Amino acid sequence: MFHWNYDNLRKSSIFTKAIGEIREGRKTSHWMWYVIPTPPFVTNGIERGSETNKQYALRDLPPHRLQGYRAARAYLALPKVDGVSLRRNYLEMMLAIAEQL
Repeated sequence: MFHWNYDNLRKSSIFTKAIGEIREGRKTSHWMWYVIPTPPFVTNGIERGSETNKQYALRDLPPHRLQGYRAARAYLALPKVDGVSLRRNYLEMMLAIAEQL
């Protein structure tokens, strides 16, 4: 369905640190790529993102590797792994960001 390595997110300390930074109103460390994943950055059919973006992008399986629609749906539907729900974490993060606006 999609290819993405989410081992980092299973480490609850990363999410705890990230959500704490947002709630304090200032992001100070490096976690954005795997706490708030994005589709590949593509312009005119060519992937232009940084190497980090390419590594963590939510991307569909071939032949749609430059898209992330199916991957985003699958990411939000993943079951809990080691007690961690990526959907719950993502939604909690989005709410925390919205509260800062």
